[in-house]
Amino acid sequence: GTLALAGSGSIPGSASLTVAAGATLDAKGRTDGTLTLAGGQTLAGEGRISGALVVGAGATVSPGASLGTLTVDDRVTLEAGSTTSMQISKEPLSQDRLRVQNTLTYGGTLVMTNLAGTLAAGDSFKVFDAAAYAGAFDAYDLPPLRPGLLWVATGLPLTGTIRVCHGDPASAGGRRFDFVTGEGRITGTPTGARGSFAVGAGVSGEGFRGHFTYEDQGSGMTVAGTGVT
Repeated sequence: GTLALAGSGSIPGSASLTVAAGATLDAKGRTDGTLTLAGGQTLAGEGRISGALVVGAGATVSPGASLGTLTVDDRVTLEAGSTTSMQISKEPLSQDRLRVQNTLTYGGTLVMTNLAGTLAAGDSFKVFDAAAYAGAFDAYDLPPLRPGLLWVATGLPLTGTIRVCHGDPASAGGRRFDFVTGEGRITGTPTGARGSFAVGAGVSGEGFRGHFTYEDQGSGMTVAGTGVT
C-alpha cells in the first residue's frame, strides 16, 4: 500500500519507520517534496520512498530487512551526524543497497555489519546505486579484516561500491604505505592516524587520478578518494 504525506505532513512521533517490500511512503505531496528524518528516527525496509529523502543529524537510514534494497525516487542527502547502516554477507555474497534515482550526497557515518563468512581480498559490495554521487562520508565503522587486508572506499563516489583489497603497510620510511587496490598500486608517506597520499603514475583505479585519504582504524585501514578528476 501507499502512505502519502501532504502539505507539511510528517511522522515526527515515530522513532522507527519501516517501508515493507511493495509498499510506498509518498512525500511528493509535501510542500518541499521531501521526507526528512529527525534525530532519533530510523528508516528501514525494502520498499520505496516517493520524493526526496534527507537523513538529518542523529537519524539513521538502514536499507533492507536483513539483506535488501530501499529505493528513493528522487535525491538523497545524508547530512553530517547521520548514520547509514548496511548489512553485507560473504556467504552468500550479498548486501543491503540504497537505490537513488537522482543524486546521492554522502555524509555522516557509514556503518557496515558482516552477517556471515570470512571476508577476503576481491570481495566487493555495491551498497549504493545512484544516478550521481556527491559529498563524502565523515567516518566509517566497517567489519574487521584479517591482517594484510584493508577496506577501499574509493569506488563509493563513482559506482557506490566498497571493496576488500590486499594491504601491505610497511614501517620503513615512517609509515609508508604501499598496497594494491586491484586496479593498480598506490604509494605514499602519510604520518599520524590520518593523512593523504597520491596515486602512482599510470594507475587508473576505477578512473581515479589525484589524492586519497586514509584512516587507520586499528583493525585495518579505510581508504577513500579525494581530489578526484
